[in-house]
Amino acid sequence: MALTITEDWIRRRVKLKHENLDDVRSLSLPGTYHEKIGVLGESLRSFTRLKTLDLSRNALESIAGIENAHLMEKLNLYYNNISSLQDLHRLKENPRLQELDLRLNPVARNEPDYRLFLIHMLPNLRRLDDRSVRDGERKAALMHFTSDQAAQLTHHAQPTQPTQQQQPAREKNNPRVELVRSLAKPNPVAAFDEDDVAVLDLVSRQSNDLNQPRPITGSQQKTPHAQDYTSHERRKMNLAGEGLEWPLPAEEMVSSRPTHQNNHPSKDADPLLAKYPNLVPAIVMTPASDST
Repeated sequence: MALTITEDWIRRRVKLKHENLDDVRSLSLPGTYHEKIGVLGESLRSFTRLKTLDLSRNALESIAGIENAHLMEKLNLYYNNISSLQDLHRLKENPRLQELDLRLNPVARNEPDYRLFLIHMLPNLRRLDDRSVRDGERKAALMHFTSDQAAQLTHHAQPTQPTQQQQPAREKNNPRVELVRSLAKPNPVAAFDEDDVAVLDLVSRQSNDLNQPRPITGSQQKTPHAQDYTSHERRKMNLAGEGLEWPLPAEEMVSSRPTHQNNHPSKDADPLLAKYPNLVPAIVMTPASDST
């Protein structure tokens, strides 16, 4: 059954007790056999500082609503029903996206330029469909798409078959063909094909130990889950919002300490402890009360 979810549905699903959804760092909502998400709606509007979102194995045909999470860095849409590049253009509102998984979606199978399109649109993308983004792909994406083309891409017209006389001239003036040919030339320093890149990615995931079992890709999270920012992370993000750096300069940390009126011990204080306020000003000396 495909669901149209709401903020309250997410709260119940991951058992969120607190009111401040800005504190949620990671959210995992994988679909199940009996229950799948079909429409996001406005359910993510209050998750403004979400960094990681797992919506794998659901029934999403559109990602409308994801654009509300402007700080998102990892997005898992593995095994959904997304079919158009035009819908993926919404990800332009998530410029910090570094990892994206769209495997087993119709768009990944039916759109020949979908990988180059996403690499061009998302400049910080480092990993797409469990494969690292290569420098050669970035160059090809820049050559194949201009910014206007990427923004307006909605449909691929069926190409007409050129005649034998027209084909050489078209290939000669086609920058994409020239780029592909240049990238295909063997490089004496490093010549990696797609199989080589896949092997290197696997070695990286295995921490250089291929004797370890290969990790499960797509989504390892089987149950709904939410993770909040730590108090240290919240403090750091709040300071960044105020234009301050973390850690604070020493003078600002001193000025932010609470001041105490009675910072020196009284005459009745223990003389052995009287020297400590001069060495450590933050220590407040309080006279011992007489017990009768």
